[in-house]
Amino acid sequence: MKHLIHAALYLRVSTDGQTVEAQRAPLAQLAAARGWTPVWYEEVASSVKHRPVLERMLDDAKRGRVSAIAVVALDRLGRSMLGILQTVDSLARANVTVVSLRETWLDLGGPVRQLLIAVMGWMAENERLLIVERTRAGLAHVRRHGSKSGKPIGRPPADLLKLGMGERAALEGKSIRAAAREAGVAESILRRHLLNLAARHVGQGLTVSAAAAKARVGEVALTRHLAALTASQNVEGGGARLSAASAP
Repeated sequence: MKHLIHAALYLRVSTDGQTVEAQRAPLAQLAAARGWTPVWYEEVASSVKHRPVLERMLDDAKRGRVSAIAVVALDRLGRSMLGILQTVDSLARANVTVVSLRETWLDLGGPVRQLLIAVMGWMAENERLLIVERTRAGLAHVRRHGSKSGKPIGRPPADLLKLGMGERAALEGKSIRAAAREAGVAESILRRHLLNLAARHVGQGLTVSAAAAKARVGEVALTRHLAALTASQNVEGGGARLSAASAP
């Protein structure tokens, strides 16, 4: 009698707007092609930090309730590439196969697969450290030298209250324009505030994409914002200069 393999098929709305239904069909085809019995795990609502369905699926895998996990892309399994690869390695030690439709190299067996995981983990950790260092350098420069306009850093309490109202409205799902109008603050000021909020998330270890999603700003805009921060950092006395081209 053929041994049935129960495979967890994980669905979650992605930051690039891919719907759950758009992920369902290719994962179902994958399970059918491999003769797996699908067990669906669908993340209906989640935050960057709390994904209860993902946590339940990983727990089920480690308890032997499923023998494989399939996703459309590895970024569904965590907030940072380093953390994701650590999860993949932990699942491998529990004899759970992980398959990604986008990262086909995961299907490679033996030492080649382990080598690729190790190399990508090293690259992800170095990228994280580089982003953290650049962000800290940029913020330190602003603290030492003030803003480009020469005005002192900081806002009156009333302005801070408006920014807080706008931030809350944006994080609740409203567009930045609508949130700014509701809070009575300029859209450009609220947008910059949210970008600075996302930059702090990056400095705390989140990837650029995760930080952008958390603060509800575009990933491209956040990347440019980080580049502007690092470009403003000049080490006086002939030291190194961080340029926008060197930003991630």
